[in-house]
Amino acid sequence: MTPRLSTLVQDTAVYGLGEVLARMFSLLLLPLMTAYLPPAEYGVVSLLTALNLFIVPVFSLGLGAGMAPVYFDGDNERRKEETIATSAAVLAGMGILICAAALALNGIFSQWLFGTQRFSRVVALTIVASSFTVATIPWRQRLQFERRAQRYIVLSVSILALTALATVILLVWFGRGATGVIEASLIGQAFAYLAFGLAAHPVFRRRIRLSVAYELLALGLPLVPAFGFMFILQHGTKYVLQRIAGLEVVGMFTVGANIGLAVGVAVTSFQSAWLPYFMRFATRLDEGRIVLGKTLTYYCFAMGAVSLALFAVARPLVAILTKPVYYPAWQVVGLVGAAQFLGGVFLVLLPGLYYAKEIRYVGIVQALAAASGLTLSVLLIPRFGIVRRPGHAWKLRGAGRIPAPVERAQAICPRGLRRLATCAVRGFLCWVCDLLDGGREPVARS
Repeated sequence: MTPRLSTLVQDTAVYGLGEVLARMFSLLLLPLMTAYLPPAEYGVVSLLTALNLFIVPVFSLGLGAGMAPVYFDGDNERRKEETIATSAAVLAGMGILICAAALALNGIFSQWLFGTQRFSRVVALTIVASSFTVATIPWRQRLQFERRAQRYIVLSVSILALTALATVILLVWFGRGATGVIEASLIGQAFAYLAFGLAAHPVFRRRIRLSVAYELLALGLPLVPAFGFMFILQHGTKYVLQRIAGLEVVGMFTVGANIGLAVGVAVTSFQSAWLPYFMRFATRLDEGRIVLGKTLTYYCFAMGAVSLALFAVARPLVAILTKPVYYPAWQVVGLVGAAQFLGGVFLVLLPGLYYAKEIRYVGIVQALAAASGLTLSVLLIPRFGIVRRPGHAWKLRGAGRIPAPVERAQAICPRGLRRLATCAVRGFLCWVCDLLDGGREPVARS
């Protein structure tokens, strides 16, 4: 492994530690959440979390992704600080607009999301929390771009711990239900804005420049539709489920998806290190062609193994972490992990578009993916749902042996690849057989 590639691995490991701790907090809270929230309320939290994930990338005007080319252009410290200061001013203004929208339009948003205005207050709290997240983006990016990973992780974990503590207090002691979960998120995001802003305080000395703002918006705004499409691809299924099957099914699906995001921990940590890493080769393309060319191979072996492992442990994980009412959620765990793995492959293929400053084409790819994903959701969810009907059971003939095409492939593949392919096929077939075999619960109901 080259020294440059080892830098990527080290940064991924550091960011990965933060993501592992974040997922650990999430998994530790999962038994508590499923104990104190019925599936319908968990569904409300899920849809509001998805709303946050829509607001942040869209109303940050694409600056979270478009900032890097401007920041690294010329590799000048003054330029870097002006980029962060200008971005912070633009996004602070957007945060104020978002808060105003939360106060004025929360009833309309509640009606649109849930078909009732009963959730207007929690919708407003979610939007306000999103405004703090948007305003924090430049401070977070500053630490990532300068490879201050340790400080970034310390601050992130501190915010997660505060949010988790607030969740426990509001949910258990005060019995606030779904509202308490959203209030805890607001507390955490407000603290994040203050903490990351103080960590990036030297940039306050720099002036806000309209020319820099124009560059940022020219690169960021074309990405906004791409973020909207990505939101549809990743979270559109929840809204289709809510319309077709109700909030209870959304809550059950979300529990399985949250466990499946274990692969997302690795992918997100890789993503955090990947953007600043490959942008450092923007002026050294010959060197980057060699180093970056090896990344996809390493990624597929490492992340692919984690993705396959989820299919094997999905059922016992759900049984350990949740109540019986949530047990059918195991069926989506492995598939969510596989989707996260494929999303990481997409990230690995992005450097060329960033180098050429043609990142608008990302939106086209994501639009096609979102359209196909939403279409498949509308067609397949009414027929299959996420849980099989009781009494349905099928057997996959020949599942006890490797299919003939795989046996032929083994004859021409190197031994290492043969073993990997064989394990992948066997693991996937075992998961399919288990999935189709009647859907029995992993633990008997009391």
